[in-house]
Amino acid sequence: MALMERRESPANPAPATLLFWLASNTEDTMRIFHIDPNGKLIAEGVADESPMEAGVYHIPAGATDIGPPTAPAGMEAVFNAGAWSLQAIPQPVIEPAAPQPTAAQLRRAEILAELALIDTKSVRPLREGDAARVATLNAQAAALRVELAAL
Repeated sequence: MALMERRESPANPAPATLLFWLASNTEDTMRIFHIDPNGKLIAEGVADESPMEAGVYHIPAGATDIGPPTAPAGMEAVFNAGAWSLQAIPQPVIEPAAPQPTAAQLRRAEILAELALIDTKSVRPLREGDAARVATLNAQAAALRVELAAL
């Protein structure tokens, strides 16, 4: 099966030129404005003409054929209840930085980590009956617990 050559012409434009052709051919097209659920403008587009009725255009949900007003700096156009209005653009909320931990809080976290490590290290000596190693680990843990209680 041979492939047919695609030629550019107004009747058969290439995809890249199709949008330009549609946008420049304003007599036979209808501009539409796509809006998000909050009524803010997302994009502009061209409505599809009905194949059944000449001059009747399909406007998809979330779009309108009413053009938005030009918004001055600091304002945005919002579509609500069939009309555009201008609203101030909300300023972003800057969350305050989390407070830095104190030296005592950092040391407490280090001690708890060391105690957990000692618990892990003591499993094998307990299993193997290495009483000297267990006693050393218990002494280290006791010293850490004293320091922890002092914090």
